[in-house]
Amino acid sequence: MADYKLLMYIGRAIRHKDDWASLILLDRRYASSAIQRKLPKWIGNKLFVPNGFGQVMKLLGQFYRERRKVDSI
Repeated sequence: MADYKLLMYIGRAIRHKDDWASLILLDRRYASSAIQRKLPKWIGNKLFVPNGFGQVMKLLGQFYRERRKVDSI
């Protein structure tokens, strides 16, 4: 089982099926495929390891723009 505390923190951000959040894991261990396999599939399937801060900001911007479109429908 993945780190229980991590799953608790994620659960605080996402409580219902219509909730959404971006989670930034600032720990090198989450880049490891061995650790990623221990995460629940709904997290691991969407996990992305960026090349740098600029890429993080770009992807966060895309994520929030897409969510706003979906929420406004």
